[in-house]
Amino acid sequence: MKLKQIFFFILPISFLILSCQNKNVNPLSPGTDFVSAPIFLKQWGATGPSNGQFGQVGDLTLDSSGNVYTCDVTNNRVEKFDSNGNYLAQWGGPVTSAGAGQFNNPAAVASFATSLYVADSGNNRIESFDDNGDYGRSWGGGGSGVSQLSNPQALALDTNSNIYVADTGNNRIEVFYSAASIPPLIWGSAGTGPASFESPKGIALDSSKNVYVADTLNNRIQKFSPTGTFLKQWGSYGTSLGQFRSPEGIAFDSLGNLYVSDAGNARIQEFDTSGDFLSSWGGQGDNLGQFQVPISLAITQPPYFFYIADFGTNYVKKYGTPVTYSIFPNPVLPGEDLTISFNSASYIGFLIQIVDFNNNVVFSDQGQAVAGNNAIQWDTTSGGSRVPAGVYLLSLTLGHSSVNEKISVAN
Repeated sequence: MKLKQIFFFILPISFLILSCQNKNVNPLSPGTDFVSAPIFLKQWGATGPSNGQFGQVGDLTLDSSGNVYTCDVTNNRVEKFDSNGNYLAQWGGPVTSAGAGQFNNPAAVASFATSLYVADSGNNRIESFDDNGDYGRSWGGGGSGVSQLSNPQALALDTNSNIYVADTGNNRIEVFYSAASIPPLIWGSAGTGPASFESPKGIALDSSKNVYVADTLNNRIQKFSPTGTFLKQWGSYGTSLGQFRSPEGIAFDSLGNLYVSDAGNARIQEFDTSGDFLSSWGGQGDNLGQFQVPISLAITQPPYFFYIADFGTNYVKKYGTPVTYSIFPNPVLPGEDLTISFNSASYIGFLIQIVDFNNNVVFSDQGQAVAGNNAIQWDTTSGGSRVPAGVYLLSLTLGHSSVNEKISVAN
């Protein structure tokens, strides 16, 4: 009962509805296989100046060995951890400095091969290091001219080591090419129209080198060609699926799906490269698997692990490979019951609840899943009467992570 109370009394039904992973746009379409929210595994950090702590956790990235590099913004340093959160090293800090290899509020970090690049936002520059923290070089300088920067907040690299910078204070994107003979490319200006920005704080590239920008204060994602041609945009201010409240970090998985840290809504949203909504997970709260203000994320190659920097708690949170599950049939026709099946890699607690849209619980089951296949059945007939026809919300909680699906019952 404790798990049930946490899930339904702390989280209002409005949040449950907004978090639906509705891959079937039409809730009356047939049931299929889905992938659950990634499973919460662990977290590390806390507020402080000691090794492994953060004054203000910022952007993070991964190297090819799975090590995690995190900007510790107000401690003016970058910290390095292994994939399980064990502290390895740091450089920079603790005081603000414009010296070589030092920082003034480092805001973003990106890794390529054995090189690491840091957006030193307070010094309006980019600095490069090797993966041991040894200083390489820097460039930039405050201003709005070519090769200058103003409060850069996000970095992305392509396979040719070209560096794409969200030049946040100038409301533009600036590309620095690895070939010194090619001048920087700039696009964007302050505004709300296509190819305009209001405080862009996230940037990522797909496999075709198209550029995706989290246009933070415009609450949208914009997509551009590698040379800055506007292609499309999606999102608006709000709490519904596909809407945002201050989107910041963005990252791709190996399948080409884009994940956005929807900071103000305390959730991660997933889209395809056309901007079609796929899933949402997380949610506001202090429980494991929830967030306060998620501002950055990084994703490994399969098997997927997700690392999220939660500014609101000063923790890095690690999530594991999602669980495949299915609900069938959907819709549930007369004479049929609903079967919820899922495959778990390990023993893990589960909670399944089905509610109508008046927040009435019509089905609840919880227990310990086995390693392997699990199946739970909802008998849609209770006391000789079938539940009313309509759309219901099924919530599947595995460990500390939850996902939701719309299902329909026909009479």
